[in-house]
Amino acid sequence: MPATPTGAGAVAPPVPVNVFDHAAVKVALDDEVIKELVGQGHEQDNTHSNIRIVCGVVCCAAAVLAHFYPVPWPESRPAVAVCCLVFLLSNAALQWLAWAHGNTVLTTCASPPRRRTFGAPVPARLPKPTPLIVRSWLPRFDHMYKLEIANRDEPGVSASASASITTWFSLDGHLDKPAFARFVRSLSDRLSKSS
Repeated sequence: MPATPTGAGAVAPPVPVNVFDHAAVKVALDDEVIKELVGQGHEQDNTHSNIRIVCGVVCCAAAVLAHFYPVPWPESRPAVAVCCLVFLLSNAALQWLAWAHGNTVLTTCASPPRRRTFGAPVPARLPKPTPLIVRSWLPRFDHMYKLEIANRDEPGVSASASASITTWFSLDGHLDKPAFARFVRSLSDRLSKSS
């Protein structure tokens, strides 16, 4: 059996997706959208993810503190009440963030950060990419995938399109990445022309 390369330059073979599992299909398409837009020079903004992680850590810390508080139960009632309140508020914030950004696949920054190395001149600023909000929908038991790319700075400016997943997936579950990349690029180009 020949050895397969495992280094940094190795390309993994495409993994087929179960086309009857709408969640797996949506994840595969959303990942390709992210790869295409990041490949175009947009930088992912992880602010919402970081806030959700912090809310989750606060929830866990409040639960652990309430459970392992070093004072016996009747005397620790106020501390446990505060921990429960903190847990409930953090969990409510976490649920609100999940609801408010439910279909959002990607948000991008206004401009890429300028990296400076010691002693090297600062490179000339590249053209400023448009900050984007990317949303997608694939309802359960439906074959129509809808993608919307919107400008974060101008709320009314967006481009959206929908197409059947059979356009990009074969029956055995292999994604036609070049065709899907053309679909994403066409939406991105429509958005840049309308901005």
